[in-house]
Parts: sequence; structure tokens; C-alpha cells
Amino acid sequence: SGATTVWESGEGTQEQGGIASLNHYSKGAVCKWLFESCCGISVGQSPNTFIIKPVVGGNLTYAKASYQSVYGLVESGWQKKDGKTEFTISIPANTTAQAILPDGKEYTVTGGLKITCD
Repeated sequence: SGATTVWESGEGTQEQGGIASLNHYSKGAVCKWLFESCCGISVGQSPNTFIIKPVVGGNLTYAKASYQSVYGLVESGWQKKDGKTEFTISIPANTTAQAILPDGKEYTVTGGLKITCD
């Protein structure tokens, strides 16, 4: 039909009689913010290193994201509980991560381990 991009529709969801695109910039921007800022997952200078630098703030009380790297699953999450924030970080075997928490504390996480800290 001559399309040069992904089809878009402003007609609403199927329940509303139309089709809604799930491939839209606004949804991607929110996912990127949750993944990279809120949970702080990024690839380091080499593909088997990661930097985990979560940002806790606003009215959120919980966040969790995962990334399926070529080495395995990378997970970062946090939860506010009893006046503290608990962080959980897990990376695959044969990788390392530098975890930088909002208070400035830094941890080196080795592959295959899961750490939980306040």
C-alpha cells in the first residue's frame, strides 16, 4: 500500500472500533526513562560490563527492569519499604557491573550474583 513507515492509527483501540499503534515514540520514551534512569541499566565500555545507577524519586515506590544481554539477564530494581529503599541487582555469569546507588555508595557486582542492599 505504499507505506514507508510502521502503520499508525489515531482511531483508538479495537474496543473503540479502531486499531492503536504500540510502536509510538511516546511509549518508547517512557520505557526508555524507566529502563535507563529509574532502574539505571546501561552497558559499560565493553559488552560484558554494565553500569547500574538507579534514580529513586517522585511518588514511585517500586521499579524493576530487566535487559536480555548476549551474556544473559541483567536485572535492576528498587522498593521503598519502612523508610528505606532496598535495591536488588542481578547480572549474568562472566560479567561485572558497577552499581552506583543514589547515596553515592558504589559496589562491584560480579557475574552470577544477586545483591540486595539498603
